[in-house]
Amino acid sequence: MKERLTNNLFIKLISVCIALLIWIMVVNLSNPLKTKSVTDIPLEVLNDEVLTDAGLTYEIEGKKTVSVSVIVRTLDFNKIQKSDFRAYVDLKDLWSVTGTVPVRIEVVSNKNLMEGTPISNTDVVHVVTEPIQEKAFTVRVNSVGALSDGYAMGTTTLSPNVVKVKGPESMVGMISSVGIEINLDGKESDFSGTARTAMYDANGHELDFGSKVTIDTEEVEFEQVILRIKELALNFEVTGEVADGYRFTGISSPYKSVPVAGFKSVLAELTSLHITDAELNLDGLTGDKKVSIDLNKFLPSASLSLAGMESSVISVTLNVEKLVSQDFMLDSSNISIVGEDSNCTYEIDEEQIEVTVQGLKEDLAKLEPEQLQAFIDVSELTEGSHQGSLEFHLEDSFMIQSYSPFMVTVKAKYLSPGQAQTVSDTEAEETSQAESEGETRESETES
Repeated sequence: MKERLTNNLFIKLISVCIALLIWIMVVNLSNPLKTKSVTDIPLEVLNDEVLTDAGLTYEIEGKKTVSVSVIVRTLDFNKIQKSDFRAYVDLKDLWSVTGTVPVRIEVVSNKNLMEGTPISNTDVVHVVTEPIQEKAFTVRVNSVGALSDGYAMGTTTLSPNVVKVKGPESMVGMISSVGIEINLDGKESDFSGTARTAMYDANGHELDFGSKVTIDTEEVEFEQVILRIKELALNFEVTGEVADGYRFTGISSPYKSVPVAGFKSVLAELTSLHITDAELNLDGLTGDKKVSIDLNKFLPSASLSLAGMESSVISVTLNVEKLVSQDFMLDSSNISIVGEDSNCTYEIDEEQIEVTVQGLKEDLAKLEPEQLQAFIDVSELTEGSHQGSLEFHLEDSFMIQSYSPFMVTVKAKYLSPGQAQTVSDTEAEETSQAESEGETRESETES
C-alpha cells in the first residue's frame, strides 16, 4: 500500500499544480461577487450646536464606531478599506421621543468597485441629552510641602479669585470646590507665581472630566505672604473671691503658650497674651469651673493669627478646692521665747499644745509641727502666771484656727550679793552710756 502511494509522486504533484492553475484561471475569468465586512469605522457627529444652543449637552451611548457590509468582486476584495467609508449622525435628525438618530453611511472612495449600497450593522444610535450647567466657584488654596521651621503661611492673594465651570449638570454637581496648589517647600519669605486650576470632590480628590467640563480660567496668579511664628505665653487674669471655706488653687489649661504668626516687627514687642475674659471670675465658687476662651479675641493686632491650631477656642478650668482642718500636737520645747528678761525664767505648764490648722488636704499631709514656727512674746509679761498667747511664722497657704489653752509662769531669778552687785554695775554702765549717746545726738541736732 505504501509503495502505491509513493509511486509516481512527481506526477501527482504536477497534477495538483495544474489543478490549482486551472482554478485560478477560472476565478480570474469569472471574478465572482463576495461580501466584505468593514469594521471600526469612526462615527462622526454633525450639527451638535443644535443641542448646545438649546443649553443641552449630549453623550452617544455604546460604541463610537460602526461596521458595514459591501458586495465586491473577488479580485477587488482587498482593495476595500475602512477609509473608503464615512459614518455619521446628524443631530438635526434627533428624535426627542426615543432619543435616537439614524446612522448614515457615505462612500468616499472606490465606489466603482462596490456592487450596490453598503449596509450598516447599526441603524440608529441612542443619544443621551442633559442640561448644561454653569457655576461659579471661589478658588481655594491647597498648600503642599512644608515651610522652614518658625514660619507660617499668611494671606494669599489670587487673580482671579472666582472662576466659572461649565459642563453637564450631573458632572458639575459632583464638583465640591475649585482650587490651586501652592508648593511651600522650604519657603521663608513672600513669593508669587501661577498655578493650574483643578476641580475637587467633597473628599478633596481631583476630578477629571476630560473636555466635557471646562473652567473659564486655566491658570490663576497668586501672591503668597509668609509670616514668622513666635510662642507667646498665656497669662490669665482671674477676678473675684471663692466661697468661704474654699480656695482657688490655679488654672488648668492644655496650653501654657501658643504659636502666633505675624510680621516680625509686630511679634518683636510681644512675649505673652493677656487673657481678661469675664468668665474668669471666682465669685462664690465651691468647685471647679470650666470656661471656653476664644484666643482670637486677645490677639493685640489684626495682623496676628494663631498658627498650627485646629481651633482658636481652648478650654480652661478654674480649680477650686475645699479647705480642711487638721490637729497637730506641738511640743512646748519647740516653742520659741521672744523678748525674755535675763533676770527672769519662763515656764509653760503644758508639755504639748494642740494646734488646729486649716489648709488644703494635700498641703496639710506634708506639714510637720516644727514648720509651724510657734513662739511666745513675753516682753510685756511681769512676774507671775499669765494666759499663754501663741504666734506663728507660717506660710500664707495655712491658717491657724485654734490652739489648746496653756499658762506661762514668769519668775524672777534669785542672785547672790556679788552677782547682784555685778548686775547693778552693768546696768549703771549701760544707763550712763545711753545718756551719753543721747546728749551727743542732741548736740549734733542743735549744730
